[in-house]
Amino acid sequence: MGPARPCTDDVGVPLTEGGTADVAGADEDYFHASLSRATRRPASLQGQGQFRPTFGQQRPSILCQPRYRPVARLMNQGKNRVTLEEVWKAARRYWLTIVGAALVGAILATVFVLVQPKKYTATTTAYVVAGETHAAQGDKQAQAAMAYSNSMLAKQKAQSWLPLFKDSTVAQNVIKKFQLKTSPSALVSGVSTTLDQDAPTITVSAQASNPTAARDIANGIVTATADRVKEIEGDGAGARITLVSNAALPSAPSYPQPGRIIPLGVVAGVLVGLLLALLQARRDTRVRGEEDVEEVASTSVLAAIPQNKGMDTDSREAESEDFRTREALRQLRTNLRFVDPDNPPRSIVVTSSRMGEGKSSIASNLARVLAESGEKVLLVDADLRRPMISTILDIEPDVGLSQAIAGAVDIEDAILPTTHRNMFSLPAGQIPPNPSELLGSRSMKRLIERLTEEYFVILDAPPLLPVTDAALLLPSTDGALLVIDVTVTRKEQIAHAVRNVKQVNGHLLGAVMNRVKIEKGGRYGYSKYGYGAEYAYEAYTADSGAGAKQSSKKSREKSTSTLVVPDAPTRPDPDSQARRSGVAPSASAPVDDSQADWLASPTPRRVRRSLQQQSGPNPTSESDRP
Repeated sequence: MGPARPCTDDVGVPLTEGGTADVAGADEDYFHASLSRATRRPASLQGQGQFRPTFGQQRPSILCQPRYRPVARLMNQGKNRVTLEEVWKAARRYWLTIVGAALVGAILATVFVLVQPKKYTATTTAYVVAGETHAAQGDKQAQAAMAYSNSMLAKQKAQSWLPLFKDSTVAQNVIKKFQLKTSPSALVSGVSTTLDQDAPTITVSAQASNPTAARDIANGIVTATADRVKEIEGDGAGARITLVSNAALPSAPSYPQPGRIIPLGVVAGVLVGLLLALLQARRDTRVRGEEDVEEVASTSVLAAIPQNKGMDTDSREAESEDFRTREALRQLRTNLRFVDPDNPPRSIVVTSSRMGEGKSSIASNLARVLAESGEKVLLVDADLRRPMISTILDIEPDVGLSQAIAGAVDIEDAILPTTHRNMFSLPAGQIPPNPSELLGSRSMKRLIERLTEEYFVILDAPPLLPVTDAALLLPSTDGALLVIDVTVTRKEQIAHAVRNVKQVNGHLLGAVMNRVKIEKGGRYGYSKYGYGAEYAYEAYTADSGAGAKQSSKKSREKSTSTLVVPDAPTRPDPDSQARRSGVAPSASAPVDDSQADWLASPTPRRVRRSLQQQSGPNPTSESDRP
């Protein structure tokens, strides 16, 4: 047997470099059950590697051979099936498409009804009478036998005379009698007959363009057929055709029927619209919700930042009166602290998949809220191609990160204080010609290790897709935050960015959904994160009365715009102090107020469960919460 042919797209198994197939997502039990008979290896396959696949690892692509391709397709047989949940989501998302298709269907059906010629249908009944009873009046048995014989004869005659109702001679006589402007074949095409199986009764229906013609044709067909029978069989036929009753004049056209055609057009439009919605939903790769991010990125969403005008300005600062943004940033700060309680991160890379997703805004505001909680934070501008931190903090440094990596200046001389307590900044410095080499160097790794001994380091890195700078920083840090602009970012871009992170064995701490649209009623999309604005103001002033509400509101109006959240009491982090002093954090340390509030907040379940296992039950009851 020759060498194995490379797999193509129709195989259904994703390939990796080197011609190997990755079946990590396949159902192992179903796979081996499908191959139970096909995996008896002939001698010709000896020496081609281990045939039984190791799931989650690479293996020789034996399934790429033609004889195993059908089995490989079975591994993905349920991937393209349409589920009811998918149909429901598509219907909710593209309901305007469905409504528009239904309207188009109704309009087309109405136009069809209007352009079609109207037809009227008249119906009459013909009866076949056979023989007469000549037995004596008192002989009831003979009368019964005669009646039965006549009945059977009438049925036989009705069956044999049925084709005469559509005879061309009969049609020609009707046309001549009523002086109709049509041909015999056209007239016969509009005539239908039905024979009753239990009685010698024939129902005759005739269609015409006007009600009078339809009635005349129906009555004329019966009388002309009766004359035709006499002409063929004479008076000795023993039976005759009689008209039971004249056809009634139709009051409404029988065709077209708007009551049936228009609803059918609407239903057809809905089905077409639903099909278009499903196709559009499968083609649409926009991020619609938290579940989309978790499915593509295989990580949890730590926060959803709503749209904020202040974060789109040069200062990238959230407006002080925007409670939703402040609460979302607090949520990010809290979830970031407890995303890995056993090994809390000390250095993180804030990046995105593409440019313009707001990573620098998230990095600067996250540094502020961490500093306000008592953490000593260093914001590092690691974007050596298009630095933004200096513009956000409104500083003009002479030296920065690039000179510190190169050893031209000491790192302490490059770190600058900011207007916020406990927050420091390390600008990018002079833009070098080789930023990737600097960020991936050993000097940068040693620099980060030195800084994390004293600071919580946040590195604002370039996007993952255009350049490799952020990926080079990941091995030297504790993980990355992936900022996702839900208005423009596509799923394939997120998947590509996550793939770049995994290729360097980087750790993705979580995702941050940015510029989430606000819903009506004071809430924003993905309401799992945060509360409405009404709840916010009541919570801040519930224990102070009406006067306190006014004073609190005035104090917030007078607060400086450089603060993202109101001033919070500074509380040192005991675990952070223990780490800096070289002592391991105590696992039995009591949970402080911020941690207790976080335990009751809508954070990811697995993170909350992990903290509760370490710290015991939540000391803050529901009645004690603000």
